[in-house]
Amino acid sequence: MTAVPDEKQGVAPAVNDTTREVGAALGVALAESILAARHAQVLTPHLAAFPGPVRARASHSLAQALEIAKSLGPQARQLIGPSQTAFLQAMESSTLAMGLIIAIAALLIGGWAPGRDGRQLRPIRRLTSLRRADGAGRLRAPTSADELGRPVAEHDDAGVRAAAGDPRQDRSVDHP
Repeated sequence: MTAVPDEKQGVAPAVNDTTREVGAALGVALAESILAARHAQVLTPHLAAFPGPVRARASHSLAQALEIAKSLGPQARQLIGPSQTAFLQAMESSTLAMGLIIAIAALLIGGWAPGRDGRQLRPIRRLTSLRRADGAGRLRAPTSADELGRPVAEHDDAGVRAAAGDPRQDRSVDHP
């Protein structure tokens, strides 16, 4: 939060909470999708001996397969064992995939995010500070802009700092 300008301190926690909650929801949905797809893929070959309605319901989840097995009598073992094995293999695949996604995301965020000194890694700083050519072909440094596209140094705080008696009211909000 120290990298956030004073003017945005109220918004930063809300953005942080929102991204965390959306990320958790998307992560759960992705993990569940991987689990369901892998479960059906592993279990389907073992269901060939069962009638169509049993195959369709049993391939959806372990809970449904165990529920169906209660009414199968002696054939229950032929459904329970493969269903449990398919679930465990699907859980392993889902966990591995999510672990890889998290590791890649951590590396990207770790490289991109600013460190304790407020600066990004040197290669990232070079990449983000590339100069752009103006209309005359001269290179100019990129400028920082607010939500309205105005340069941040020219941002008008509508006298809020002056009214609050803030002696820093005329300082630039761009931080080095």
